[in-house]
Amino acid sequence: MDTTQPKQKTKSVHFKGLIAALRFDTTRGGVPKLTLRIAEHPNKNDPSETIWHKNVIATRSLAEQLNSLSPALGLGEEIEVKVGYPYRWPYTDHAGRQKVNEGVNLWIVSVRGQTFAAKRQKEKPDGNTKRGEQTAAESSDR
Repeated sequence: MDTTQPKQKTKSVHFKGLIAALRFDTTRGGVPKLTLRIAEHPNKNDPSETIWHKNVIATRSLAEQLNSLSPALGLGEEIEVKVGYPYRWPYTDHAGRQKVNEGVNLWIVSVRGQTFAAKRQKEKPDGNTKRGEQTAAESSDR
């Protein structure tokens, strides 16, 4: 009897809020990355009503589009996440403590009345081979 559950498709999230923090950098692999902290329903009088979205991540083309806005994207600006997918995975830190990394990967956002969308990653060209593999031309040289 199979008791495993089929993997459920992650549902996208949609929310609007104010940018509370942002950082643009590149990953170790050289991929552009924009990390945001967004406050949904911010309430200065009652901070407990604020819903915080930490680790809201835009990568590649979407990060570059948002980073190239003029004037630059700033704190306090309204942003609408039209399509974003939550992520969550456990890991062990350097001290051996169990932690959870969670956030939202951005796909479509609206800022200043403009909509920006991530482009899907294209497959690598056939010319790229994995390490240790030979191309047909290399193997015929022997």
